[in-house]
Amino acid sequence: MVYSSTEPTFAVEGPVRLSIRIDARSFVVFDAERTTIARALIVLGAQRFVWVVLQTEQAFFLFSRDELRKLFEKAKRSSLLVAALGLAKRRPSVVVSRRDAKVSMEVMPADDTPACRAVVASKNAAGEWRVLAVGTLRKATRTRAGGVRVTERPAVPQPAGREFVRRRLPAKKAVARKTPAKKAAKKSGRFVIIARKRFGFGFGESGGQPRPEKKDENAKDYETVDVFYATDREQKAATSADNGLVTFLNQLPDPVQLSYGVCSVTVPRKHKLGKIETPSIWTLKIQDRSRHFTISACAPRTKGEFFNQLRERIGNSQGQSCFVFIHGYNVCFEDAAMRTAQLTKDLKFPGVPILYSWASAHRLSSYSQDEETVSLTIKRLTPFLRTR
Repeated sequence: MVYSSTEPTFAVEGPVRLSIRIDARSFVVFDAERTTIARALIVLGAQRFVWVVLQTEQAFFLFSRDELRKLFEKAKRSSLLVAALGLAKRRPSVVVSRRDAKVSMEVMPADDTPACRAVVASKNAAGEWRVLAVGTLRKATRTRAGGVRVTERPAVPQPAGREFVRRRLPAKKAVARKTPAKKAAKKSGRFVIIARKRFGFGFGESGGQPRPEKKDENAKDYETVDVFYATDREQKAATSADNGLVTFLNQLPDPVQLSYGVCSVTVPRKHKLGKIETPSIWTLKIQDRSRHFTISACAPRTKGEFFNQLRERIGNSQGQSCFVFIHGYNVCFEDAAMRTAQLTKDLKFPGVPILYSWASAHRLSSYSQDEETVSLTIKRLTPFLRTR
């Protein structure tokens, strides 16, 4: 089994052809290398998550909540998840980039293990993984006598969270609400499973309900703030997924030099004072400019173009003023740009906002690294502030 850091897939060649059955119930993601059992139990006790995704630097492991509780019983509460569960010796879950992906394996994984499950994940602009959905592996469908399609898949445990009712639909009696699934069941006279969801919390799929449609941007229920930026972060190589936006990594380039540009941040008109509205990490929501801060454009400038345009904007602004925002530790470039726009709106600042973004590692555990990086950026920050 080979894991690629650029393409989120496990490539295995073999005779067993498998598809992924997406599970619409709630799940939570833990960094297994930094989260202790005690902290995980607090989160699991506060919210009724059905699935738990444990993420390491190299792989993902999908457990049910009940499975983890049994494994935690004999482990120390202060132990990290990666060590307490022996993840280095376990076979990880399959990772794919699409919900409809197919995988092949030499041997079908054992039932009730992370290896018989799948995680749908992708990387964001900062190069960090984001889990979109979870599911279980099943064999390709086949047809039995009578035309009934049967799916072969491992017996995956059904954690608490849904109440299942077995009901036989009458062959001739009319059904009040004839969905396509019920029509097919009525015609064949077979059993169907109707799931009654008792709670709806999590960021899996929406349980069959349609996703909210994007609003027409012509409605202009948002405002745009142009943030002038200077940064000593390394610029990420452009890809088709960036949609033409310049993105920056959480590290210094070699050689180190300042990059300049203008970043356009959209702010919803219903923005609340002191907040940066973004899609919740607990639910899978589409980014909407009428409700969320977004970066609509980010274009580089040469040093000369940057300062010429900046002088012109300051000269045309009310009060002919500007401010420079310098963020703190554990901050990525996108978050810093949004914070600069939020300060501009909340302060009702009439001048030009400027962001100076140094190369924070954007990790809670990297305080000492950020402390060293911010001391190195002083020799670039000082001449930048003195430029007229």
